[in-house]
Amino acid sequence: MEAKLRRNEWPPDWHTSFGMYPKHHFHSDAHELIAVTRGTLNGRFGGHDGIDVMLSMGDLVVIPAGVGHFGVSITDDLRLTGAFPLGFGIHDFRLGYPDEYTRMVARSRRVPLPSMDPLHGAGGPLVELWAEAEQ
Repeated sequence: MEAKLRRNEWPPDWHTSFGMYPKHHFHSDAHELIAVTRGTLNGRFGGHDGIDVMLSMGDLVVIPAGVGHFGVSITDDLRLTGAFPLGFGIHDFRLGYPDEYTRMVARSRRVPLPSMDPLHGAGGPLVELWAEAEQ
């Protein structure tokens, strides 16, 4: 999987067995990919009123810049790989404080759409779906 991510310009950046950060947070400067390579992760996406999604080995999620997420629970055998589009990475870690929220949402909207789908490359579903959503 990591070789495929590299080929498709989503180089792996981190690995962890601790799961996603256990508090609501978002990144205003990059889209983030999280792949479950072992175990199970229950993650919440979309902030406090978001949706809970159970992810298990082989699942992959791409979180758009500015979308809140946190780890609800994990299994003891969890292993995650994280990646960002080539040239991007997390330089900020935001908890959504009211005094910064409007500014950070605007910043998130300026992050360009990925040019490559992490699994299928140019023209893959992620690229097509996100381009349609922008219209």
